[in-house]
Amino acid sequence: MNKENISSKTESSDKKLWTNWRGLRGWNYYFLIKFALLWGGYLNFHPLENLVFIAFLLFPLPEGLLRKTWDWIAFPVGIILFYYDTWLPGIDSIISMNSQATALSFSYMLELAQRFINWQWIGAGFALLVGYLFISQWVRITPFIVGAMIWLNLIILSGPAISLLPTASTGNSTSTTATSGTPATTTNSAALSTQEPPTDHNLSAYYDGFIQQQKELYTQFPAALPPMPNRSIY
Repeated sequence: MNKENISSKTESSDKKLWTNWRGLRGWNYYFLIKFALLWGGYLNFHPLENLVFIAFLLFPLPEGLLRKTWDWIAFPVGIILFYYDTWLPGIDSIISMNSQATALSFSYMLELAQRFINWQWIGAGFALLVGYLFISQWVRITPFIVGAMIWLNLIILSGPAISLLPTASTGNSTSTTATSGTPATTTNSAALSTQEPPTDHNLSAYYDGFIQQQKELYTQFPAALPPMPNRSIY
């Protein structure tokens, strides 16, 4: 009887453990913001790290102290991961430039903050929040977030079959050399396009195109100096 009771208790505890699944809840909006910024080319996105973070958030835990501790740990991890996905400088660079930053005036820092803030994206984020709160009344958003994250990881592993980010149209443009009278060189503007999203591939292509363009530039000096004018001294 004791063995049967113990086995029944373990089975019931296992069932309770796996019935503690819950959705991402407010973290859905967190990942929707990331997807929107990724689409606009504003993130250096790391799919695997974000997938691990989703698994961390979805891990089934019973309600109680452990669940609350788990949730409190998720907040700083989410902030650090969001910063890690941006193009902002690393913590080491910020610490090394701390002495220079303290020398800046408050008015300059305020002006810099105003230039940094994109009010259009803030408005888009507010609209996305309202849309998420409205749709989440009837639709569970978590499966779509998990599916999109798995799809992004599969793209990274197998290579992109389609372009995820919006790309600008490419074309040929003609650039002239440093001085007049020298032959013009034709370069592909796709390599030097500033409209592409700032991914690692596009940044490398931009750099290579810039170096190639600079190699083709030259200055042609005259073969001989012009004759000096005759000046009579009276």
